[in-house]
Amino acid sequence: MHICLQKTFPRTALKAFQSLAGWVAALAIVSSASGAPSFKQLPQTTPVTIGGFGGFSAVVSGSGSVSYNILKGSTSVKSGTAACVSDWKTAASGTAHTLAIKQDGSLWAWGDNSSGQLGGSYLISGSLSTYPIRVGTGTTWKSVSARGGISAGIKTDGTFWIWGSGFTTTPTQVGSGTTWASASLGDVSALLLTSGGALYEMPYSTKLPAQMGMDSDWASVSAGFMMMSAIKTDGTLWNRPLNTNSTWSTFSGQSQVSGGTNSTGTAATFAYLSAITSEAGTLYVGDSNGIRKITSSGLVTTLTSTVTYPSAITVYSGTVFAASGYAVKKITPGGVVSTFAGSGDWGFADGLG
Repeated sequence: MHICLQKTFPRTALKAFQSLAGWVAALAIVSSASGAPSFKQLPQTTPVTIGGFGGFSAVVSGSGSVSYNILKGSTSVKSGTAACVSDWKTAASGTAHTLAIKQDGSLWAWGDNSSGQLGGSYLISGSLSTYPIRVGTGTTWKSVSARGGISAGIKTDGTFWIWGSGFTTTPTQVGSGTTWASASLGDVSALLLTSGGALYEMPYSTKLPAQMGMDSDWASVSAGFMMMSAIKTDGTLWNRPLNTNSTWSTFSGQSQVSGGTNSTGTAATFAYLSAITSEAGTLYVGDSNGIRKITSSGLVTTLTSTVTYPSAITVYSGTVFAASGYAVKKITPGGVVSTFAGSGDWGFADGLG
């Protein structure tokens, strides 16, 4: 990634950005009187003149650097070379600001600073920086994430830092953890992965990371507006809503462990969960060829094991009704199974029972 910059002139600022492919992506000549930019896309080797703006024109040609000549009429008022910075390592952008880390581990930011998301203690919140400014003096930044007016980063020592909207205006460490490997900022919370593969959610309302479940095989995670997606080391993709007032935890069963063990909490196992309902604090789940009950304390028992792949279940006064194949089964609180409706054959015939 290359960035070519010439910061200031007496009444004009020139900014040119060059991409990896060797193209100058944008040239802006900004008059301090109006503050309005003029943009034109420039190929690297072709001089281009931008005229008629604020009484100035400029000729820019690029190779490893950008040579500029700002003219007023036919008189040169400023000329020189803007070097291309080509030591950027990684970057992330929020709604209107960008964070970037250089190869030396230093952190830089530019764009909107209305919420202090640029992280510069010397910047007034609400100001705008049109060129990269350094965030602190540290050289141990490893990765960055940005969302809306919030910025975050992880250092090489595994610590997690955040700043911007709802937080301080300079990077502030979250907790004392030193095993954070990556982070993704959503609209309502941040998602973090540890070096051991554990997944955490940190609601912005609490600012406290809490582990989501007990699994330790998460490989990557991404947070969005109100949703999150995560990939495990086995290549499976997982998705769930984000909630500022909730965290993930395993109430019963074991992720990716199949079985039919009746026990409490994570000591129990399930074969194939297909449906769920509840009544009076007790959960009823469809599991492979049966219906299982889970009490409020997490105790799992088998109500029946003779209902084939229940696709939907409901419960009334302890009696469970389950859709199974082409029939609706009725299961009493004692586990007695009968056919409530349907013959078990495909069709649309109306009738009784």
